[in-house]
Amino acid sequence: MICELCGKTDMGGFRVRLEGTVISACRDCSKSKEIVSDLSKKPDKPKNVKKPEYNVELDVSGSFELVDEWGVAVRKAREKKGWSQDDLGMQINESHSVIHRIELGKYEPTDEVARKLERKLGITLLEKTKTVGDIASTSENKEFTLGDMIVIRKRK
Repeated sequence: MICELCGKTDMGGFRVRLEGTVISACRDCSKSKEIVSDLSKKPDKPKNVKKPEYNVELDVSGSFELVDEWGVAVRKAREKKGWSQDDLGMQINESHSVIHRIELGKYEPTDEVARKLERKLGITLLEKTKTVGDIASTSENKEFTLGDMIVIRKRK
C-alpha cells in the first residue's frame, strides 16, 4: 500500500478520514487522523452467502431485424394506450426526442430500446432473420443457390 499523504510504501496502513475524504495512509501519517479501517487485516468473508441461480435461457442464436413500418407501429400502440411521447419515454427511460424520431422512422432503435418498447407497448418490433441454414433446409429441391442468400426488402 502506498501512503497517499507522504508516498511511503507500507505493508500495513489504514484507511483514514481526512477533511471528509477517506484515503490510504501509512502508520505514521494515520496517527492523528480518524481511522476508518485497518488495511493490514483482511476483511472477513461473509459466510453462507449463496450466489443467485439464474435459469433464464435466451435465444441469441441468429440475428434480429426491425419489422417493416416499425415507427408507425410504435406510434399506433402508444396512442392506443393514451400515452404522450413524454409518457412513453419515461416508461422506457428514453428521451422524448428519441421516441419522436423513432415514430418518424428517422432513428432505428437499438435492440435494447426495441425490446423495451415491445414490453411496454405489447407489440413486436424485432423478428428473427432467417439464416442461410434455415433457407437451405426449407428449400424443396435441397439445392442451395446464390439467390437463396439474397434477402430483398421493399422500401417505400
